[in-house]
Amino acid sequence: MNPDPNVLDYIYIDKQRIQTLIDQVILPKRATSRKSKKWSLSTTGPKIELAQDDDAIDPSDHTKIQLFIEILRARERLMETRPQEMPLKRGFVLERTRARKIVLPNSDVQAATNLRGLAVWIADPDPAQFSSERYIWRGTFLYLTQLWLDEKADFQMYSGRSALLALINLWNGRGLLANGEANGEAFEPLGRGNFDHPIEKLRSRGALVGDEREILTLYMPRYMSDEQCYRFDGNERRVNDLLAYPIFIAQEL
Repeated sequence: MNPDPNVLDYIYIDKQRIQTLIDQVILPKRATSRKSKKWSLSTTGPKIELAQDDDAIDPSDHTKIQLFIEILRARERLMETRPQEMPLKRGFVLERTRARKIVLPNSDVQAATNLRGLAVWIADPDPAQFSSERYIWRGTFLYLTQLWLDEKADFQMYSGRSALLALINLWNGRGLLANGEANGEAFEPLGRGNFDHPIEKLRSRGALVGDEREILTLYMPRYMSDEQCYRFDGNERRVNDLLAYPIFIAQEL
């Protein structure tokens, strides 16, 4: 039971959420007899087993994550490539990518949380996904927040609001699709109204930009739009962007 054979250095784990998810699909964490027992979980796919006795400790976070990935895969709820177009499919995404960490400064609303800022990992679109067809926009920016900003997922609408604006709206205590800083749906400065890279759009608003890393992540999509723009190789491109909530972010050692 190890879908990823590499050793992982976990940068972020949503421990409470992975525990809540895993509690719904595995048998009790402790055996009730002094004898060593083997619990077996049967899914539609691979058979997953956990050996336990009544002196056993709870499974590690890593074990829970790997088990949950196998369950998602067996139930066909796991995607292993980033969504490239709408509508979104329900489920989780397991992805390896290069991403840069930035930290958004606190707003007055968020100062009460005692957080020094919101960590967000931003991954660029894959240029191989770009389309030259009219009204077809492919390639997707990914924004992973180290905090679930609300409790919804798999939600989208054709709103004229980029996922980057949705992220800033939620962080600042506004509704997901609030006008925010937009001057009009077609000229949103965090989306189609500005061809700067999304990192530069956030840097201009006080974000601190960190290093870029190769990461492995499991995430749940929150909101996707086709309202993002940036310059790539000297060309102005319209692409998608996706706000997502990670279960974990890790580096492979």
